[in-house]
Amino acid sequence: MTPEETKNREAMEEFFGDIPAIKKKLARALQDARKLRDMTCDDLDQECRFDGILDPLTCEFERNPTKLTRQVYQRAAKVFGIVLEKVLPLEKFLGDRSNVATLVKEMKSTGSRLLTATGGSGAKRIPLQERVRTYLGLQILKALGTP
Repeated sequence: MTPEETKNREAMEEFFGDIPAIKKKLARALQDARKLRDMTCDDLDQECRFDGILDPLTCEFERNPTKLTRQVYQRAAKVFGIVLEKVLPLEKFLGDRSNVATLVKEMKSTGSRLLTATGGSGAKRIPLQERVRTYLGLQILKALGTP
């Protein structure tokens, strides 16, 4: 390892903790993500109902689960694919602290916007697509162990 690589690794470990552990958590998060992305509409429908995946995302789900149509789940699955495209490069980013930090910061700011609008009708102002994307982003952050 060159002195520059050693410095990068130390900076990463200081920022995120033990790198092998991070890679393991990331691999698990990505595995879950790929699993959900590859689900059929019926699978997604079952998962969402049993695990409450869409609970934090839509007021409608809490009020009346039957209102969530197949179309909504299809949109959720499509958005998940978009999130994956943004998150998969994290595997390559792990050597570069600034890129990871930027992604984390971006996810946190989207997350805080979501949290400020979750009460009552406020949540309706945030499009479903953004709510799904934010939720998935926060799940990935959680899997990475980022506070």
